[in-house]
Amino acid sequence: GSISLPEKVMPLFPWKALATSLRLLGLAGFWASDNIAFLTKNKFLLQSSPTAREAQEFGAKSYFFASWMGLFIAANDLNSQRIELMRLESEVDELSRSEKKRSS
Repeated sequence: GSISLPEKVMPLFPWKALATSLRLLGLAGFWASDNIAFLTKNKFLLQSSPTAREAQEFGAKSYFFASWMGLFIAANDLNSQRIELMRLESEVDELSRSEKKRSS
């Protein structure tokens, strides 16, 4: 007979929601500082605003943070998939062993 494996729905863990929010916050920081740097360089903003250099540094740090959060999310997703694959492989092995026992 054919072996049918149950479909498993992966729940959204709180760490994933938090890491995604932090990644989006980092990208928003990069976006805002990039615009501030552009407006400062073009003399659109007042002198009391941050310098273009300061804005660029903050933007780089924000983008770096967002990249780390993305890496964290991807690594955890990959690990979850690897664990699920190992579980399914052991289920298939167990089913084929029981099929062999029944046929002999």
